[in-house]
Amino acid sequence: MSTRFRLGDYWLEQRKGSTVWYRAWRDATGCKQRASLGTRDPDEAKVALAQWFVENAAMKDQAPSYVMLSTVLTRYMHQHGDALASKDSASRGADLWNEFFGPSATVADVTIPRQEDFLKWLA
Repeated sequence: MSTRFRLGDYWLEQRKGSTVWYRAWRDATGCKQRASLGTRDPDEAKVALAQWFVENAAMKDQAPSYVMLSTVLTRYMHQHGDALASKDSASRGADLWNEFFGPSATVADVTIPRQEDFLKWLA
């Protein structure tokens, strides 16, 4: 891989002598950290890093117009969904939100009028 694939503060790399791809980052002290992505395929590693990033990377002080609604829903289900007694219902609800609002919707797009349209659509 000639150019480093990077998402936020995380990037892909291989350890010397290994063909496995790792998610790498610098911790608060500046020391490099790595976590295996469990694949030797660079394309699979990109997907694994992107999935990890969407589900786990810190999001702080982001403008609503820069935060994808699908990211918020994915993170909620990943971080809290399994602990819900109604996880199947919550998962279905997240799917419906994604279906109605679409893949390019941001949090800023979830206005009161659009929420009212969503309720009509559900009916």
